[in-house]
Amino acid sequence: MSVEPFVVLDDPCKIRLAPHDCFSKQPYFQPISYLAEERLSDMLVRLGQTSDILYYEVLDNPVPEYESLCTLIVAFHSAVKDEVVIHEIRLAKDNRIENVFDYPRAKVELSHFDAKLRLISVSPYRILADHHPHQKLESWNSYLASLRVEEIPEEENDLTPQDRLIPVVHFTRDTSGMHMDFGVPFFIIIYEGETLAEIKVRVQNKLQVPDKKFVKWKFIYTPVGHKSHKKSREDLKDSDILSRYFEVGKENLWRILGISWTGALR
Repeated sequence: MSVEPFVVLDDPCKIRLAPHDCFSKQPYFQPISYLAEERLSDMLVRLGQTSDILYYEVLDNPVPEYESLCTLIVAFHSAVKDEVVIHEIRLAKDNRIENVFDYPRAKVELSHFDAKLRLISVSPYRILADHHPHQKLESWNSYLASLRVEEIPEEENDLTPQDRLIPVVHFTRDTSGMHMDFGVPFFIIIYEGETLAEIKVRVQNKLQVPDKKFVKWKFIYTPVGHKSHKKSREDLKDSDILSRYFEVGKENLWRILGISWTGALR
């Protein structure tokens, strides 16, 4: 049965279908591609499970045209205002990540006109990837992560081969010692031979946290993928030299600096 009689449209090709996910009880995260399935019975099967539910949405462009584009839902984190603005950006798939930045540059206020931007993937409270500006969009899949565009702080433009750019994650600990991530992750620079006490000063300045709250924060080192194993994580002391924990010349996204804290950030 066609859904077109129930929807007033100038072009039935603007209807996009999505199968039912029997596990999440929601539409499957990836819609059905145009002409990918010829039979209705095939559309109702996903991940080996058969359902009698099929979802549809009405697009503003025909599905074939829509599929020729890469659609990114991007959250822009302002460096000059305490705000996050969501943008939907559509580009031809032969574009690169650097072309994504043209849209927020024209729509938002930057700290200065030639500020450099970066696109990172976050899921859900950790940084998964810092995408290279020359990466092409043709094989892009943004369904499994949130996308964030932000300004690159000026001090990060002058990194030496010995400096490390590491991710920082907020978390709380329960009585069993297990961690629960939350909040907005961010990058911080670690210089060769720098102690945790020196890095904490920059973290506090970056997040603008009052002294009375910041003194309650605890810092730990955790290799991602081993956070549930107590032997793999290490509570850090102010005298610890953090460059020993993060390798030079390698992406350190799978080694994180964790902040354990209580109370509101501001």
